[in-house]
Amino acid sequence: MVEKIEGVVLRTLKHSDSLMIADIYTLQHGRMSFLVPVTHSKRSKVRNVLFQPLSILSFTASVKAGKTLSRISEVQPQVIYATMHNDVVKSSMVLYMSELLTFALRESGKDEGLYSFIFQSLTLLDNLEEIRQEIIFGAVSKEKLIEISRLVKQKDVETKDEKLKEILEEIELRVEVELAKLVK
Repeated sequence: MVEKIEGVVLRTLKHSDSLMIADIYTLQHGRMSFLVPVTHSKRSKVRNVLFQPLSILSFTASVKAGKTLSRISEVQPQVIYATMHNDVVKSSMVLYMSELLTFALRESGKDEGLYSFIFQSLTLLDNLEEIRQEIIFGAVSKEKLIEISRLVKQKDVETKDEKLKEILEEIELRVEVELAKLVK
C-alpha cells in the first residue's frame, strides 16, 4: 500500500551503485528501512542528497505488511535546516546523535511522543546559534520568542527524566523573561 510518511533519517548504507538503504524513524510506523534509488538526475523525484543524518523528510513509500524493506518513490524535505549541516560543531553533534538514535531505537515501534520530541529538539538545535546571537545583541524578535515558547510549552513530550524537565522549564522561564523585556 502506498503511504505518505514523515520521518527522521537515522543513517544510510550503500546497497549497490543504484540503491541505498535508509533507516528512518517514522511518525506512522516507528523505525523502518527503505530502499532509495540513487540517481543524479535533476528531474528525479527522489534526491539522495536529502538523506543526510537527522534530516526530516516527507515521502511516499510502498509499505507492505511483513516486508522489512519498502521502496521510496517520492521525497520532499519536511524541514530545511539553516545551520545544521553547515556548522562544524552542529554537524558533529548531528553525527553523534544519529548514531545514538540508531542504536537506541533499534527495535522501536510507533511512538508519536518520541517522534515529536526528536522533531522539536532538532528544530531548536538548528535555531540555537541564531537565537543566541539575537539575545546577545538585543535584537531578538517577539515572534521568534513566541515561537520558542510555543515549542517548549508543547506538552506532547511526557518525560520521567527530572533533569530534562528542569532544562525545559528553565528555557521556558528565560523565554518568558525576554518576552517581558520586549513588552516594556
